[in-house]
This record gives sequence, C-alpha cells and structure tokens, in this order.
Amino acid sequence: MEGLRGLLVSGDAVLAAAALPVAEMWDADGALGNERAMLRERLRKLAADGAERLETRVAAVEALVAVRRSEPGVIEELAALQGRAQTEVFREALTNALLASGDDAAAAGLMRVLPGLGATARDTVIVGLMKRAGWAGMLLEAVESGKVSVGLLSPSRRSRLVGHPDAATAERAKRVLAKLGSGSSAAKDELIARLLPEVVRPGDPVRGKAQFGVCAACHRLGGEGHVFGPALDGMGRHPVADLLVHVVDPNRSVDDEHRTLQITMKDGTQYSALVAGENESVLTIRQPGGVVVELRKEQIAGRRVVAESLMPEGLEALGADVLRDIFAYLRSAAGSGAATEESGRYRVVDLSGLFTADNRMGLYSSQANRDNYLPFVRLGRVTANGVPFEIADPAVERDGKTLIVLRADRPGTHAAGYPVKVEIPVGFAVSRLHFLGGVGGWGGQAGANVPAMKVTLHHAGGAEQTVMLRAGHEFADYVRRLDVPGSVFAEGIVKGRQVRTFGVRVERGEVLEKVVLESPMSRVAATTVAVTAELREGAVVLPEGERKMEVPVVPAPPPMPVPAPSAAGGGVDDPRSTVATGQRFGEERGRLRVLLAGAGGAHDFPRYFLKADGAMLKADGGCDVVATPNAEEAQARLGEADVLVFSANHPSFSRVPFMTALHGFADGGKGVVILHAGTWRNYAVHTGFNQRFVGGGAKGHGHGEFEVTVKDAGHPVMAGLPGMFLIKDESYHAMLDAGVPVRVLAENAPDSKTMKVYPSVWVVEDAKTRVVNISLGHAGPAHENPAFRRLLLNAVRWAGRVEGK
Repeated sequence: MEGLRGLLVSGDAVLAAAALPVAEMWDADGALGNERAMLRERLRKLAADGAERLETRVAAVEALVAVRRSEPGVIEELAALQGRAQTEVFREALTNALLASGDDAAAAGLMRVLPGLGATARDTVIVGLMKRAGWAGMLLEAVESGKVSVGLLSPSRRSRLVGHPDAATAERAKRVLAKLGSGSSAAKDELIARLLPEVVRPGDPVRGKAQFGVCAACHRLGGEGHVFGPALDGMGRHPVADLLVHVVDPNRSVDDEHRTLQITMKDGTQYSALVAGENESVLTIRQPGGVVVELRKEQIAGRRVVAESLMPEGLEALGADVLRDIFAYLRSAAGSGAATEESGRYRVVDLSGLFTADNRMGLYSSQANRDNYLPFVRLGRVTANGVPFEIADPAVERDGKTLIVLRADRPGTHAAGYPVKVEIPVGFAVSRLHFLGGVGGWGGQAGANVPAMKVTLHHAGGAEQTVMLRAGHEFADYVRRLDVPGSVFAEGIVKGRQVRTFGVRVERGEVLEKVVLESPMSRVAATTVAVTAELREGAVVLPEGERKMEVPVVPAPPPMPVPAPSAAGGGVDDPRSTVATGQRFGEERGRLRVLLAGAGGAHDFPRYFLKADGAMLKADGGCDVVATPNAEEAQARLGEADVLVFSANHPSFSRVPFMTALHGFADGGKGVVILHAGTWRNYAVHTGFNQRFVGGGAKGHGHGEFEVTVKDAGHPVMAGLPGMFLIKDESYHAMLDAGVPVRVLAENAPDSKTMKVYPSVWVVEDAKTRVVNISLGHAGPAHENPAFRRLLLNAVRWAGRVEGK
C-alpha cells in the first residue's frame, strides 16, 4: 500500500496516472482517499493544460476515464475540452479515450460539442459514434431534431448510416435523411459515377496548385485564397469521392454556418451572401472574392435563409483532368492538414493488405481457441506511450485480418502456418520506427532471451540495417502483463491481455524503401499490431492514410533529356543497376516498338528481364526493343514505344514523373504488360498503379516447380500454349481486389504452403488500353521456359494490337 501511495504522489505524472485506476480498485477501506482526491484534481488540470506535454495530457485523460464511475462530472469535463483549441493529436487521443469507455455520457458529451468542431475532429467523432447502434441512434436523433445539422454528415458517412449493420439503425437513417431532403438526384449521381473513375486516378499536385485559382475566389488553403466559403485546410483527408460530391452537387450537403442569406434593401438592391458578423446596427456580409460589405440594418427591407449553397453548380465543366489535379493538390501536404507541430513528427505506416491474422479468432494454438486472441478495446487512431498508432478495424480490412503474426516453429499449431516474412513499403527518410505489439504466442517473460523477430531495413542505394528482437527483451507473452526491459506496456489497448510498444532506431539517413519483418523460426509467434515512423528532418511524404512512397517536390516536365550511359553503381550488368543504357529505337518503322523497364532488389533485372527477354522479343517476335533499368530513361522513351513491359520494385519508378507518364501512355491507347515483380504490391495508393494496372497484387510467394493451368484458352494471350505446363519459378500469391474488372487466363497449382490457387496470368479490362499481368518470371529457369517465352511474346503482341501472328 505504501508503494502505491508513493506512486500516487509521484512527481512523474504519467506514473501517477497509471497508478490511479489501480488505487481505485484496491483501496476498499479508503486508506488512500486523500492521495486519490489530490491526484484526481491534479490530473484534471493536466488534461486541460495545453502547455503540458502530449504524453502527460493523454495519460491524465485515460486515467480519468478509467475512474469515471467514482468521479462525477469528469466525462462531461473531458468532452468539453474538445470545444477548446487543441492540437490534432490530442483531439484524437481524447476522442478515442472517451469513445473507448463505452459510456453513453461520453457519447452525449461529444455530441454536444460536435457542431463546433473542425472538419477532421468532427469526422473522428462521427465515425466513433457510428460504431455502436445506440450511439448512432443518438446521432440520428440529434440530426432529426436539428441539434446537429445534416450538413455535417459527409456523403460517405450518410452512406455508412443507411448501410449500418444494425437493421433498425439503417432503416431509421433512411427515414431521417429522406425527411430532411438530403438524398441525391439521379442525374447528379449519374454524373458523379461517370467522373469518379477518372478523378480517383493520380493527379499532379503542382498543376493542381496552379489551377486552384478557380477555387481561391471563395476558399482559402494554406494561407492562399479568400475567406468566403469554408477553409479547405484539412479537406484533403477526405476521400476523393466525397470531394467530388461536394463539387458536382454542392446543394446536397450545406452546413448551417454556410447557408446563404438572401437580403433585400429598401432601395431594391439585393445580396446573396454569408453572414460575417452582426450587431445592433450593422449586418456584415461576405461575398465571393473576399468582399466584405457592411449593411445598415435600418436600410434592410427583408432577409431570409435559403437551403441552396452559394457554391456554383456546373463545376464539372472543368473536366476530369483539372478536377483530378486540384484534388491531388488538396490531398498533398498543403491541403491535408498533416503538418501540425505534433502530428507532423510521425507518420502511421499503412499495413493494409499485409495483415496475416484476425485478432478476434484464436491466433496461436488453434483458431478455435478463443483464449489465445487479442480483444482490442479501441480501434482506429490511438496514442500509446506518447506515439500515435492506427489499429486496424476488422470490418474494413480484407478478410477481417488486423495483425501481422509471423510463423513459429510449433508443428501442428495454427501459428506454424503463418508467413515467415512480411515486407512493408515505406518510402521516406525515417529516424525511428515505433512498434505497437511486442507480444507473441509462447513469448515468455523477462530473461527468456529467445529470438522473436528479425527486422531488416532496406534503404535507397542498397544499404541495409538488421535488428534481431528477442523474447524476454522487446517481446513477451500476450496472455497478461509481463514486463520486459526492452518495451513498455500499452495501457487500455486490449482487454485482459497485453500489447507493448518499443522503438527501433534507424541508423541511416537515406530513404527507407521497405521494412521486412521475418521470423527466425523460433518457438515464438511474434505479433505486430501497428507501426509508426518518426520522420527524419526534411523527409517528404504523402498525407497520412496513404501507403507511403517518396514524392518529389516537383515532377520533371516532359519531354526530358535522356541520362547518359554510366558505369556508376557497378555498371549496367550489376543486378541492382539503375543506370541508363543509352539504347534507342531504330529509325525503321513498321516493327512493334517494345520498351522493357525494370530495376530493384531480389532479382537480376539486367540479366533476365532486360537482356534475356529483350533478345527473345527481337529474335522470336521481330520487335524493336529498348531495355533500361533507369526510370528517367524509361520515361523519356515511353513516348516512342508501342508497348511497355514493366517489372520493377525500385522506388525511382514509383515517383510522380514516371507514374504520370505511365498513365498518360496508357490513356493514349498504348499497351502495358506487367511482369513478375511488377505484379507485387510495391506501389503507394496515390500512384494508382496496383489499382489500375494490376487490379490487386501479391504480398507472398512460394518457390519450386509447379503446374500452370490455362483457364481461358480462347484468349489470344494463351494462343499456342498447352492446357497445362510445368515451370520452376516463384509462385506469387496474387490477390485480385474485389470490384476490379479482371479476366483470369491461367492459374498456378495450389500452393504447397497455403493450399490456395492463385492467378498467374490475367487481363485488367481498362477502357483506354490493354493490360496483361504475368506473375511468373523470377530467374533463369523461368525465362528459358518455352511456355513462358511464348506467353510473354503473345502478351506483348496482344497489348500492342498485333494479333493473329
């Protein structure tokens, strides 16, 4: 008891906050009453003090929420903090702590301050309220009664309400939204549906900034533009689909603050404007272009509020290209609102599509054993030990998977079937990686000293850093709180179990291309919940929420000079070469011009993808071939080519200039063949590469000799191939995304590890081009295989519209 008393009065506010909930449970006889009361009051002040450290304030909030039953009014006080000026990271932590309590008083308190919150904080609250049927009902009641404007619900949030998993909530949402006239018109919906596939593709933020003038007459962004309509800072965090709805159908969602006032003066003059201010004698209005007008009230004959927005209709006439670039500018760092002092220090690393396990099911001994799982108390953005993390929501993630669990050497258990390694793209300079996890099946406790997970950092230029993490130091068993010296317990994340946080210092300053988590095949099934990068000073990244890749400040304008051939980096024959080759297409026309582009790691690109495939296309297909591992040279030659054969995992090919040129190449009707490494999930969401050209991608593979079975023998790409052929190769575990128009032409035999069948040849049906994907082709045995050679030649000819040969 004395030790607990010492913690309660400790000068370390974080330790004291952690001790308070324990004291509330243990102190049945009231012996610690004075200390508890003093600490609760101290924590209330710390939570409200904007000058305090983030870690301290968050710890205070979480401790107060934990003892809310014995502290009347604390939930209401904490909810009221949302209505004051706060940093974005603290707002998120505060909201998440309140919502995680499951207390209706927390939901009601957040509802009261909701109308006064900024767009980002408001959206966080609304998403949290929708996760419980009772709270969603409270939100709908507030909307129906007018306490919360229907205009505060974005189109995607309305869609989630009317499609709510709770049937009664969904029906109520339909009634309420229909009653308030917040539905959509069929004509507008059709227009939006037609534009959306075009504007979701990658745009050019530099061009978008130049075109922002059309918006700047009414909106302000990053200190530029006029104050009339809503400021657009932070709007880039919203999905492009939402932004498009606001532009094309501005009357669908108008919040109370921006409703139009129609004013008629006694002399007949009329104004349509927004109210900027009002006192007893003067009404101040704002008009487009930043014009502010003061009207004497005695001269006003009448005024009325109308439902329509002052934002003009018909902006779709700007065209999909201009809208796409403007949205790209909004979603760049300038418009994302990501550069706040605290949040700008960190970037959550996107693990979507990489998870291997569902936290709701048995993780280790068997899936049926519900004792070995991690029941999250909180989902979404959380702060653990001062670092923001993103806990995946199984309702959103593919297959419901939310954890990265690596294989354990435990024959006969479920944990023996997990992947040995997972590769995580990063794409910017990092000073430290923070992990939420640090637990595992059979993770042991302090002193165990068992290898648990190898972390390999791959930097631009080929440098690597490897760290071996160990059970008993960074990792411990998941089953309960077991402290180890290399990590810190994360309070309030899981119920009845534990997860921990630890950091890995990044020694090098180059761009961190990817992080590989690998099992050392020990007895431990290492488990990772989330990863957050602490940025190295000067790093350039995308807004949060996107898969991160390096983004240049300005794209190189085409046409561009071709780099001179170089012997740097080991020369053009070096497996990791990215130097220009100086190759050019011949002057003779009439032959199919094929550009081979590829570079990166884990393959000998020059030997197989460039030389062997290039020689085959020349000899067997009579093609005019240029092959290069250099992204700038490839970009320069794209305009002369008929077909691109692309196999790369080097980040230089993910940058804006090359990706912009690639999309333009395809838009012009030129053919694209994506080969082996190109079908991996290498590329950030903002590039649109995997979405448009692959229709998904691979994140794992087997290796050895296996059968390939033709599924669509009638397609020209499969002409002349046997119904089944053997190949010694990497068998990619290609996963195609739902809703993408894909035609599978061939499949690999069931993988010996996963026992699943994966596509090996498929066509993505694109309205403007022909795209073939071939996941085969790792090294010599594949590139020398007659069936593979015929397949590649067929794909090039079909993509280049040279059929029947």
